[in-house]
Amino acid sequence: MFVKNNILLIGKSAIIKKTFYNFYKNKRIQNLSFRKSWNNLNSIENFEYIIVSGFHFDICKMKKYELDKYILKYSNYVCKISVKCKKVYVICTDLSLSHSFSRVVYFYYNLLKKLKKKKSIEILS
Repeated sequence: MFVKNNILLIGKSAIIKKTFYNFYKNKRIQNLSFRKSWNNLNSIENFEYIIVSGFHFDICKMKKYELDKYILKYSNYVCKISVKCKKVYVICTDLSLSHSFSRVVYFYYNLLKKLKKKKSIEILS
């Protein structure tokens, strides 16, 4: 059972928080850090919507095969979250480091390919 007018925002980006607090100003929004949610999926209750913003910055150092494994883990993470709400919105974010740009693009491109057929998951950029 999903809790109407109850939204979970996973991630700590100030601009994303501000955007969604303004967009959903008449709804109850809770925050949870990305790393806490990743480490303890059982701590996530039922919500109307869950917004996920974030990834592990270690992807900037990963070899391609490690990044591919991480993308699979991340996809599973999002799918597990999706059973706790009507819709999951995954927000594409990046880092301010120029050397990481290609890995971040690769990450989101391949994540999108894995999740695009899931009706309860939407990727926003």
